[in-house]
Amino acid sequence: MFNSEELQFMAPKMAIEYRVEKGLLTSGNFDEIPANAFGALISTRFPVVGANGEFKFAWDKFNLFVGESYSVNDVLEQANNPTNNSEGEKILIANENALKKIKEYKEQGYQKVANTRMGVVPLGYNDDVFTSHEEMAKAIAKINQTFKSIDFSIQNSQDEIDKSSHMHR
Repeated sequence: MFNSEELQFMAPKMAIEYRVEKGLLTSGNFDEIPANAFGALISTRFPVVGANGEFKFAWDKFNLFVGESYSVNDVLEQANNPTNNSEGEKILIANENALKKIKEYKEQGYQKVANTRMGVVPLGYNDDVFTSHEEMAKAIAKINQTFKSIDFSIQNSQDEIDKSSHMHR
C-alpha cells in the first residue's frame, strides 16, 4: 500500500515550457501564454508497471512551434532543382548551413522540419507547427482542456475493497 503522498505523486501530470528566446525554455503554465512565445515543449508523466513488477514513470513530450513546416525530401529536392517563380510557386531558399542541418536530420530519420525564429528545427512524430502565435495559443488551450477533462483518481485498491466490504455488512 502507498501512503497519500506517494499516491499524489503517481497522478498523471502535464507541464509546459515556452520558447521565448532562441535556445532557452522558460517554465510556465497553460493559462498564461507569454505574448512573445514562438514555441512550447509539453511533457506528460504517468505511472506504468515495469518488467520488475514495480511502478515507474513513463514520459512523453512534444514540441509546438510558430513557423512553417516543410518535408525534408521536398526541401532537399528543391535545393537541387531551382524552381521558377513565374508560376507562383513557393521557392525555398536555404543557406548551406541550413541544408547541411536538414541532411543531418534526414539521416537521423526526421521527415519534416520547421523554419522558426530559432532557425530550422526537426519535427518529431507528435510535434506541430502553427502559422501564428494565436493559433498555437488555441492549441495549447485545447490540450490543457482535454487533459483537465478527466479526473485522475489514484488510490490504493485495498481502500476500495475495505469500503465496499463495509457497505455490505
